[in-house]
Amino acid sequence: MYLSRKSYVQNWDHNKTKYAVSVLANGLPVPTIKPNRVTYITEQVGYWRKSNAIHGWFVRNVQKGVDDCGIYEVENDKLKELYDLVLHINNMEPGEERDAYVMEHLPPTEGFFFGSYSVDEDYYRYEITATIDILKEVFEDIEATKGSPTCHFYEYGSSW
Repeated sequence: MYLSRKSYVQNWDHNKTKYAVSVLANGLPVPTIKPNRVTYITEQVGYWRKSNAIHGWFVRNVQKGVDDCGIYEVENDKLKELYDLVLHINNMEPGEERDAYVMEHLPPTEGFFFGSYSVDEDYYRYEITATIDILKEVFEDIEATKGSPTCHFYEYGSSW
């Protein structure tokens, strides 16, 4: 499961901003990639392995309930919503109250090859803190690119 940032870098005559794109392999240009044809640069900014609760959140909140291994654009406000949710869960004390909150807002999701379905202090807590780290860096990137002429947007995708 991946979160990617796409940046638009097409050089049109009418655009004031011009980009220089080069792709090298072992220090040499890759002859099959034509820099003038590059439209987007895609960066993987987040990776979750078997994080069924996070995947379930994206399916419910971004993919309109469709779990089809597709790639979906994620609005910044949705990323903020997920960030606030995992921060809140992370700050809660273990116990019945947190477990009830988790089961309502970020429950484990069953599915193909999905790892643990328990809300435990090891695996589930690890996925929460990993998500916090991923999204914290995403919001630092968003802040750093404010006012930039380059268009950036985020996409979530899963595959198995």
